[in-house]
Formats: sequence, structure tokens, C-alpha cells
Amino acid sequence: MTQALVNPWPLADSNFKLDDEVARSIGGLIFRLLAAAQPALTPLITVNRHPDARDAPPSD
Repeated sequence: MTQALVNPWPLADSNFKLDDEVARSIGGLIFRLLAAAQPALTPLITVNRHPDARDAPPSD
């Protein structure tokens, strides 16, 4: 657990719904995380990014 990746996912960002669209977003995030650790996966990932997606996490 001390090495677990923590990615805040505010429920307000999804209007407090955990629906198919949120599941797709999380799946896309997981693919990108896998590709970060295993760059050979990058050309295999054909998931389109959401138009509102940010390249960098928000700075707090």
C-alpha cells in the first residue's frame, strides 16, 4: 500500500454519478498508466482522449 498510486477522483467532477462514461474514463486512465510503465504498449492503445482531458494533473 505504501507504493500505491493515489489519483484523486472528485465525485463532483462526474456530477456524483458512477456511470458508463466514468468507467470509460477510468479505463483510459489505466491504459495510460500501463503505457507509462511499459512504453511498448503505447502504439497498441487506440482509446481516444476526452476533449476536456488535461495533459498534466492539476496543481494544488
